[in-house]
Amino acid sequence: MEQIFAILRGKGGAFQVEQVGEVNGNPVFLRVMRDFIAPYHTHKQCDEMFIIFDGELILDVDSSSYTLTSGDTFTIKAGQTHRSRVPKYAELMVIGGHG
Repeated sequence: MEQIFAILRGKGGAFQVEQVGEVNGNPVFLRVMRDFIAPYHTHKQCDEMFIIFDGELILDVDSSSYTLTSGDTFTIKAGQTHRSRVPKYAELMVIGGHG
């Protein structure tokens, strides 16, 4: 996995992603994010799980915010309105979140 993160880091930019597999029909992505704010959105059919490897990710879910750092996980249930924010830098895995 470290090799994939190294490749993503080397590409630069605010959002780099690579699909690395699938679990029970749900995509598994590795992401490197820098100074990034996603728009609010909803996944109607699938939960979305975030696993933080390095850095800091803020999840705004409904009317609450959660700050995640290395080793933290968080699952957003299908239908919840959310967005992610990375004030500086984060390396993470995301499982699901489609549909």
